[in-house]
Amino acid sequence: MLIRINLPRNLIDLIMSCVSSVSTSILFNGGTLELFFPSKGIRQGDPLSPYLFIICMDFLGQLTEEKCNDNQWVPVKSSKSGPAFSHLKFANDLVLFAKANDTNCHTIKIVLNTFYSILGQSVSEAKSRGFFLPNVDRDKRELLSDILGFRSTPSLGKYLGIPIKHAEVILLDFWSSVFGLRVRIALAEKGIKYEYKEEDLMNDNKSPLLLEMNPIHKKIPVLIHNGKPMCESLVIVQYIDEVWNDKSPLLPSDPYQRAQVRFWADFVDTKVYQVSKKVCTTKGEELEAAKKEFLETYKILEGELGDKPYFGGERFGYVDLTLIPLYTWFYFIETLGGFKIEAQCSKIVAWAKRCMQKETITKTLPDQKKVYELLGQFRKRLGLE
Repeated sequence: MLIRINLPRNLIDLIMSCVSSVSTSILFNGGTLELFFPSKGIRQGDPLSPYLFIICMDFLGQLTEEKCNDNQWVPVKSSKSGPAFSHLKFANDLVLFAKANDTNCHTIKIVLNTFYSILGQSVSEAKSRGFFLPNVDRDKRELLSDILGFRSTPSLGKYLGIPIKHAEVILLDFWSSVFGLRVRIALAEKGIKYEYKEEDLMNDNKSPLLLEMNPIHKKIPVLIHNGKPMCESLVIVQYIDEVWNDKSPLLPSDPYQRAQVRFWADFVDTKVYQVSKKVCTTKGEELEAAKKEFLETYKILEGELGDKPYFGGERFGYVDLTLIPLYTWFYFIETLGGFKIEAQCSKIVAWAKRCMQKETITKTLPDQKKVYELLGQFRKRLGLE
């Protein structure tokens, strides 16, 4: 390798003399034992070791740049107009960057094998990982990981105890989803910054990331926290409340009260949502029956609300968060059914208006007129219009 990087012959001889003639002794009980000559050359702590390491790693950099110049290795850019980079080195750690395709991965493997064959070293596959961006689908990740011989990882982990990548929160959602709105309200209540990715549900065009993160149900919302996915809105909200527990608690701490709010949240999912959906997707006699059931269901909720400002008491809580997204359907239901919800369920409407005074709610819920247009499109698709 020293010859390949064109070092002067006399310098090469000097370096190899230092490496091959090194001797070591061990201090034992205050005395020095007999010298011996390590077969592997100098030890890691030798003063010459860091300089040789730098020379070796510089050689690896040269191999990488050669492949980049020959267009066999496509580096990455931090931005469209930013500089390209293929590798970063720090101490004895190495990060390689390349476009996620099989050509690049084969080239990386060739470069590493060349480097190892010259130095007589080998990569620690157990300690090496491949990290892919979210837009690389699972099948491709597995293929490229097999080429490299490394396992893939959703997280870069830590370096010297410090996270390489800051905590990342991604939400896969659809703008009007009553289930996704719960999660967005919970994130807003906690003041959590996140990346929002809109799914094209109108055309049933689900992203590869959604299919990978929720392979069972293939539905939104999905919360991805540091590469780990959570599905089902109520599960996600509880996760948010437990992980970011230093602000705006959503569930009560008392076990009995927690059980109670979970019961009513389940009631919203299994009863309120279903009857609201029934009103939106029926006509004629079925619609009239659904309207009656709708009002009866909200009367039950009014009984639970009582004279409290919120279902959680004096403070906006878990049941409130679960129910308030359905308020975005009220205008459509009233227009379709030809009745006013407030006339028979005044407490619920007053509660909803109280919730709408919260900034986290008003900035999260979509306009009822836009939801009206969307639900109208769904009815047309169902042949109800």
